[in-house]
Amino acid sequence: MSDEKRPVIIHVSGIPATGKSLFCRYLAREHGFTHYDMECFPRGWPIPSLKSVWDASPQQFVREAGKQHGKVAIDWGFPVGCVDLVRELPEAGATLVWFTGEVDHARRLFIERGGLDPGSFDHQVQEIEKYGLPEVLDAKVINTLTSEGNIRPLMEIYAEIFS
Repeated sequence: MSDEKRPVIIHVSGIPATGKSLFCRYLAREHGFTHYDMECFPRGWPIPSLKSVWDASPQQFVREAGKQHGKVAIDWGFPVGCVDLVRELPEAGATLVWFTGEVDHARRLFIERGGLDPGSFDHQVQEIEKYGLPEVLDAKVINTLTSEGNIRPLMEIYAEIFS
């Protein structure tokens, strides 16, 4: 397969409220990626029938989604117990991207977003630290928050990931 036809597949994860879904929607809207929101089945799955492939083999899902779409953004702030599964995705062609930022800023954004108890944010961050994330992943780590605590311009994040 020539380089220009090789699928481009990224798996975006990271600290809650650092802009993962926002960025994946941007990729879909502005750069022709197909966005799979792993936590919103079936609504967030362009091809819901691929769910059975994911359940059987996430690596096969990555390969199949790449064949189907060419450019894929997998949006999954995975439970930390799934770290070994995520570590296997690059073998199927996915690039791992971890969104990070100042935790206090991310917590504020999480609270402003509403809908979930801030205690769930605190628990997730504790689990991330306990599992040594993102260091245990071979991921491109991107600080997505400005010093003021806002999400950086999406085109800047894009340039940092794909440069």
